[in-house]
Amino acid sequence: MQHAPQYKKAKIDKAFEPEMPVFVVDDDPAYLNMLGFYLKKNTNCKVYCYFSGEECLQNINLNPRVIVLDYYLNENMNGIEVLKQIKKINPETEVVMLSGQETLQVATDSLKSGAFSYVIKDRQAFYSIRKIIEDLYNGTASYDLGRLF
Repeated sequence: MQHAPQYKKAKIDKAFEPEMPVFVVDDDPAYLNMLGFYLKKNTNCKVYCYFSGEECLQNINLNPRVIVLDYYLNENMNGIEVLKQIKKINPETEVVMLSGQETLQVATDSLKSGAFSYVIKDRQAFYSIRKIIEDLYNGTASYDLGRLF
């Protein structure tokens, strides 16, 4: 028996505003700085970069509309634990999980824990993240979960 495709639709609850806060969380300083720089140059968002989930959660009062979160963090909290805390604090914040893992289990765990999308760290990752953010702001984000792999 084939299941119908699952779609998750989301839209940022406000119209796009310049300088809308977006968090990027990754424990790899080089990757964090490159992605942060790319998003600052290619979106109208106010991008905040954090090396740990704890830093992200300490600054959640800035009310980010989107958080790009690394799945594996070299610290006390992994990405899934941080994701769950984010969703407890503000369920409306959309989280894009980012990982070098190309396994279906990692993607499934992320989505089941509340992530809006899952992006693999590859050559297209920066573009994919920018596109997701733009689609969320424009209200056109709708991802078929069956097409992740």
